[in-house]
Amino acid sequence: MPLSPAGGCGVGICSGEDVSTGLELKGTVADCIRLNLNLRCASQVLYSLKQFTANSPEEVYRTLIAFPWEDIMASVATFQSPAR
Repeated sequence: MPLSPAGGCGVGICSGEDVSTGLELKGTVADCIRLNLNLRCASQVLYSLKQFTANSPEEVYRTLIAFPWEDIMASVATFQSPAR
């Protein structure tokens, strides 16, 4: 059953598009945090930081090292990324 773009309206995000795995919304990092904290039906709310093509693990590493992480995270913060 497709999700309704109105599903995010309760937390102030009312435009979206159904995709095969859920609902794609446009918003800020703050919107993503608010969705993670308030949506009871969401198992994961993901925020896309950058789109790029990589042909090797080294290219992924170089792209991630060059990303301006300091713009979105404190210098002492850490995060985990699952390998797929």
